[in-house]
Amino acid sequence: MSSPALARVVELVVHRGTQRVLDGVSETLCQGEVVVIMGENGSGKTTLIEAFAGLIPLRSGDVIWAENGNSIVVRDSQGRRNQPPSMGLTRPSWREFPFHSQWPE
Repeated sequence: MSSPALARVVELVVHRGTQRVLDGVSETLCQGEVVVIMGENGSGKTTLIEAFAGLIPLRSGDVIWAENGNSIVVRDSQGRRNQPPSMGLTRPSWREFPFHSQWPE
């Protein structure tokens, strides 16, 4: 049995200025998961995290969180916003990952 979804983004399109940074991204974060977002500089890692948190405007798509069995639209492309449930975000240093030398450069 899979863990319940805590948050999801659906068909996100996000621009930074005139540049399209995310284009049709959909992803679900489930309870108990540990997630690492990796990519080149400028590939949209921070933008994706900010979108999940409902911090930035969307060109299209939805950010949906679950709380007590209810879905909460945290942000959508029509500008609607709701407070997301409490969450934690950690930016550890590479030294905290003993296996980091196996990751591609």
